Amino acid sequence: MVAASGNPRYLAENILRVELDMPNRTTRDYECPSVAPSLRAALSRAMAEEEGMTVDAGSFTLSQKPRLPRTKTRLRQSSEPAATPTTHFPTRRGLVTPSV
Repeated sequence: MVAASGNPRYLAENILRVELDMPNRTTRDYECPSVAPSLRAALSRAMAEEEGMTVDAGSFTLSQKPRLPRTKTRLRQSSEPAATPTTHFPTRRGLVTPSV
């Protein structure tokens, strides 16, 4: 309905097609650092699997740390009587009146 009004904004002839230029590459591919041959040989010897490896687990025992005996603590009974609830609050002052 809007295209029929003659507004050039909506006409298909006014669409411009442009191919985009791709930007130049700004990063480089990763290059592995050079490793000296002696270091490469040492690493390959260290990483090589050993054949015939035997582990003696007979002397291995699970040792448990000795636990300290638990002391049973009881709540101490106070020799003083419990305070009355009115001692925990301040006295009334000002506009507050007691409601009876």
